[in-house]
Amino acid sequence: MRGQNGYTYPFFYGLKTNGIFQNWDEINSYTWTNPETGETRLIQPNAVPGDVRFVDYDNNGEITVEDKQMIGKPMPDWTYGITLGADYKGFDFSMFWQGSYGFDIFQFTTRGDVSTLNRRAWFLDRWHGEGTSDRMPRMANTSNRNLNWHSSDLFLADGSYLRLKNIQLGYTIPANLTRKAAVERLRFFVSVHNLLTFTRYEGFDVEIGGRSIDKGVYPQSRIISVGANLAF
Repeated sequence: MRGQNGYTYPFFYGLKTNGIFQNWDEINSYTWTNPETGETRLIQPNAVPGDVRFVDYDNNGEITVEDKQMIGKPMPDWTYGITLGADYKGFDFSMFWQGSYGFDIFQFTTRGDVSTLNRRAWFLDRWHGEGTSDRMPRMANTSNRNLNWHSSDLFLADGSYLRLKNIQLGYTIPANLTRKAAVERLRFFVSVHNLLTFTRYEGFDVEIGGRSIDKGVYPQSRIISVGANLAF
């Protein structure tokens, strides 16, 4: 995270990536030429096939902290909600939708150097040979000098979502029947919380709040409630 004049506060700060090195030829062709001396050198000399290709943002022939830049933002462009309701002949219906649009989530759980984290099933599609992945680097339990797990846009995902937070259906028994039992009003209902979520986010729960850093928080539960409102 970082704050800086002229930028959204706060914003995600890190390296930008440009795919995965598939073979040695790609590593050896990722070079920089000094405009003054004509010397050519590898931009990522420590890389091996399966490692991340980082963008040399400042164009000096090496990947350093100076290549970090704004890679995303945790605050949405829009946060919205809508409530709908209707009633007819004793039946009543309501639902509440909410959502956010235009923000990113930093997926901490995709880091390959944290051995205690559970992984999503799509981690099986990581790079394990030429042409197998251009998104997720190789997994290794040895020191990686290419710094694959540096903070980068590799960990960012679109957090936009639309969620049906609550939907409820009720029925109120006619008063001419309930009053015979000295009951002014009797209503039965069934409601469901967090019934539907529309999102492209692949984590456990898109609605994590805070600064949109997903460390594998337990997802919100779907709750089904059945009850009655009784008035004498």
